[in-house]
Amino acid sequence: MKPMRAHSFLAALVFFAGMALGCSSSTQVPRELQGTWKTMSQESAGVSIEFTPDRVIISSDFGVVENTVTRVTSRKEHLHNSRLYSVYYSDRLKETSLMDVLYTPEGGGTLRFKSEQDVVWKKSG
Repeated sequence: MKPMRAHSFLAALVFFAGMALGCSSSTQVPRELQGTWKTMSQESAGVSIEFTPDRVIISSDFGVVENTVTRVTSRKEHLHNSRLYSVYYSDRLKETSLMDVLYTPEGGGTLRFKSEQDVVWKKSG
């Protein structure tokens, strides 16, 4: 195989492998995550997380922090028909952070942080 053909073949193979695994990437927050999320957990009382198409807004008793979404990747998970969303966002100082959340559509939808799966967040309003 010629070098250029091999490169094109490899690029196509990587693309289709990602699609087959249920992976996707975007610069916009998907519709199912958009809205304001709250939890009944005592540790996060008074905290809400709002996703708009291009922002992550975290509100608490300490104030409001608005961040710009730079990239969102997702992949299908096996547990509870869930999907893992990796939301990359930057603050006003252009520092990039990552928020990994598991979304489950049942019961109107729930969110769980990948690092704190015992705390359940539900859409409010």
